[in-house]
Amino acid sequence: MVAQAYVQAWAGDAETEMDRSSSRNNVVLAAIIGGAIALGCGVPGWYWWCAGIWTLLFFLAVTNMASAIGAVLVIYPLGLWIRNSGAGSVVLAGSSSIELTILVVGWMMQLSQRRMALPRGRDITAMIVFVACGVVMFPITGSLLNGFLGFRSMVWPLMFYIIVRSEVSTFPASLRRILHFVVLSVALVSALNLMWYFDRLGVAALGAEGTLAREGGGRVVFGIMFDRMNSIIGGGPSSAGVFCAAGMLLCVGLTVKPRVGTVRRLLLLLCGVMCAYAAFLSLSRSVVVMIMVGALLYVISSELSYSIKAGGLTVAGVVAATMVFGESFAGMSLIDAIASNAVMWISALPRGLGAIVGGGLTAPGGMLVYQQADNQYVDAGWVTIWAQMGLTGLVSILVWVWAVCASYFRTVRMIKRHAAPMTWRHEAQVAGVVAMAMLLGSAHTAIIMRYGSDVIFMALAGVAVSAWQIIQRHSVQGDVPQEMATA
Repeated sequence: MVAQAYVQAWAGDAETEMDRSSSRNNVVLAAIIGGAIALGCGVPGWYWWCAGIWTLLFFLAVTNMASAIGAVLVIYPLGLWIRNSGAGSVVLAGSSSIELTILVVGWMMQLSQRRMALPRGRDITAMIVFVACGVVMFPITGSLLNGFLGFRSMVWPLMFYIIVRSEVSTFPASLRRILHFVVLSVALVSALNLMWYFDRLGVAALGAEGTLAREGGGRVVFGIMFDRMNSIIGGGPSSAGVFCAAGMLLCVGLTVKPRVGTVRRLLLLLCGVMCAYAAFLSLSRSVVVMIMVGALLYVISSELSYSIKAGGLTVAGVVAATMVFGESFAGMSLIDAIASNAVMWISALPRGLGAIVGGGLTAPGGMLVYQQADNQYVDAGWVTIWAQMGLTGLVSILVWVWAVCASYFRTVRMIKRHAAPMTWRHEAQVAGVVAMAMLLGSAHTAIIMRYGSDVIFMALAGVAVSAWQIIQRHSVQGDVPQEMATA
């Protein structure tokens, strides 16, 4: 009787979630995305566009959180476009932070009305500790302005993960909707970046040239010189590469799902090819690592035969050996690249009291690492977190990473043993694989510090962890919600 009542309650939640998804909300979402693109293309009257976008976003945040999350997923990576449409504007410079703030306010309003619940788990505890540590480190910085800029770039975006976890934990049916928005986001950014690269699109205040206009901007791949594609989301070519590679892995994973319609499969394949081409043109080693990790995890977690897995692992091993030990990609093996960067990372490690309490948050793009004497950028996100937030910040974020990874491997093992009957089990596995690939592919530069890619990663990780918790709970108890059970 208890299990039956629980199933009915979950069915009611699913129906409520479906009722919240109306054509009106889709129109609002389309208006938000259209306004963001108009801003990026330099349409005059940016303040009217921003006022309309943020008003509509707040409406979604208090009525349909899944759509609000999707809107942020699409317009957040376009923050560089938006802020460059009005040079010198303080409001536009913080447009991405304003969008996240609106989302947090809407989420807190829904929490107060008991329409959503605060998720539980080690990952949430670690994330709350990290955010609290950021609040404490805020005033320690010599300049309050730098502290504010550091907080909004390093700490504030992590609230997005908590909101996604809360939404999927409360309304599991929103899982697929959020993944669809991720696909839309990566497809849109990949298409716009390729159009800019081939001079088919002018971007406000960024110029018309999409390649790196400095000596050494190209890289040799298997003896052929390519110009590296710069990033419209900021952060250099690797940021665009990681972003687009995540889209490629996600589209490939969703394409091989059983019982997918022909039209949807073709659209996913088209998006995957486009993302793959954009990721290749970035010529980033992080992309190579992401693809190798993603392919390995797909083979391990899939239910393919042992012969197919063995063949896949053999091919992946040959490619990995070529990239890791050979010099056919960018004229340097991954081993040599890691060795050359290790000296810089070690020299940037905080020492003394700063290694314990941290040196305080600083604005991104300046002296990112506390002990860096010559104010040069250090491409080591985990060192940056340690230097600025001390051991408390570093340990809390590493505990969060461990919780996400542990949930993935524990759930994969559980699925193989118990075969949880969930229709969206495949989506949860795909989201987990892509999140793990992004995390390990950006091991040198923390993925949570890559602008644009950070929200994609947190959305995928939040979806995966919430789904894993539901799968584990219902596979053990056997009270699977009717809407989530396979036919």
